[in-house]
Amino acid sequence: MPTLTADTPPAAPKKASPGQSLHYKIVISLYRVFAITVLYLVLGGILAYAFVMGFYAVSNSWAAPIILSAVDEKSLDFRQKLVTSQQTIEDLKVDSQKLESGIAEMKKHRAALLALEPQLQAAIARERTHNRAIGPQLAALDTEKRADNAKTQTVLNSSSKSSPTSTRTWPPA
Repeated sequence: MPTLTADTPPAAPKKASPGQSLHYKIVISLYRVFAITVLYLVLGGILAYAFVMGFYAVSNSWAAPIILSAVDEKSLDFRQKLVTSQQTIEDLKVDSQKLESGIAEMKKHRAALLALEPQLQAAIARERTHNRAIGPQLAALDTEKRADNAKTQTVLNSSSKSSPTSTRTWPPA
C-alpha cells in the first residue's frame, strides 16, 4: 500500500462527466429541499400540538376530550334531548303535512267557488231585474196592508172601549 508523504500531493479525484455532474447536483438539491420541507412540517406539527394542549390546559370554554359511556349522566341527558328534538321534528313534519293537505283542499274549494261565480252573478242579475219589475207592486201592497192594519187597530180600540166586560169567547161557536 502506498503511503503518503509530505512531498507527494494527494491523488486528484476522478472527474465525472458533465451530464452526470448535473444529475448529481439536481438530486442533492432536491434531497435538501425535501429534507428541509419535512423538517419544517414536523416542527409545525409539534408546535400545533403544543398550542392545542396549552389551549386545553388554559381555556375552560373549549370542549375537553372525555371518555363517553352509555351510563354517563351527560350522555343520557344528551340522548334525552336528542329524542325530544327528533319527536319535535316529527310533530312539525306531521303538522306541515296537515297544513299542506289543508291548503290543497282549500284550493279545490276555491276553484269550485270560482266555477260558481258566473252562475251567482247571473242569479243576482235576474233577482235585480225581478225586483225592478215587481218592486212597485210590492210597495203598493205593503202600503195597503199597513192601512188595513191601522183600520183594524182602530176598530179593535173602539170595540174595547164600548164594551169593557165582553163575554164573547173566541172562536165563535
